[in-house]
Amino acid sequence: MSNFNDRLFYKRLKLIEAPHNILTTKVKDFDFKLYDAPQLSVEMIDIMLFHAGRGLSANQLNLDARIFVMQKSSGEFVTSINPKIISKSEKTQIDAEGCLSYPNIFLEISRPQSVEVEYYDEHENKVTEFLTGIDARCFQHELDHLNGVVYTSKVSSLKVQRAKTRAKKQTKNNYTINNSNIMGVHNGTGSKNRIRKI
Repeated sequence: MSNFNDRLFYKRLKLIEAPHNILTTKVKDFDFKLYDAPQLSVEMIDIMLFHAGRGLSANQLNLDARIFVMQKSSGEFVTSINPKIISKSEKTQIDAEGCLSYPNIFLEISRPQSVEVEYYDEHENKVTEFLTGIDARCFQHELDHLNGVVYTSKVSSLKVQRAKTRAKKQTKNNYTINNSNIMGVHNGTGSKNRIRKI
């Protein structure tokens, strides 16, 4: 049994916010002998949901392993281990993206509209599937994280600065964005919608 089988180990995981070196570091391949994948999967999903996220990668928790979790538009939770993209569509789409490690920073990012992907789930089953729309976008965003690529690097520094300025104003005014056109908005039962970051 691995030393990582103690659930309390995973409970010590904390969300990393920028700036932090791990967010721009390509992480190592996931080792099923070192980590208890099913347990780690549960903990990562717990943390993702606690922070109202749609996706969460290992290096956002300061873990050096190629694993991320995400929730598909269908509601299904996916654990993606040692993921890769087999093919991408030529057609791209621009949509707003947020990130748990960059609170309240929303940027318009262009990405392929659909992707064919391959990964292992938490039970070491190999999965190949075709993703489109928000699911494709989320997968690409989280895979970027594992490669040390952050979404702020995909737009100009001016656009990032403007987004940071907007975020500061929203925080100062205790303002919550309510826009169903923004990717990943979670329409809850409350009076305000919470944006789900990836």
